[in-house]
Amino acid sequence: MSVAYKEEKDKLHDAILEQLREVLTGLHTLNQNLERLNDVGDELQSIAKSWTTYCTSMTRPKHAEDVEMTSTVDPSSSSNDASMS
Repeated sequence: MSVAYKEEKDKLHDAILEQLREVLTGLHTLNQNLERLNDVGDELQSIAKSWTTYCTSMTRPKHAEDVEMTSTVDPSSSSNDASMS
């Protein structure tokens, strides 16, 4: 092998190694960012679940027991109570 060929080969080898180091650094940064994104997603998921539970509980129809209890209350007794005060 000629000296010029060997020098050029070593330069290219070093350049490739440097580029691979940069790629690894970039992948490491990307991995950290994806982990943070997953953490944020987990937080948002729990918030969304809480809101879904809240909205569901606010919009669901009354239970049959609740309907029966309200229909058995004597409306005249509540008006009498109000007039007595």
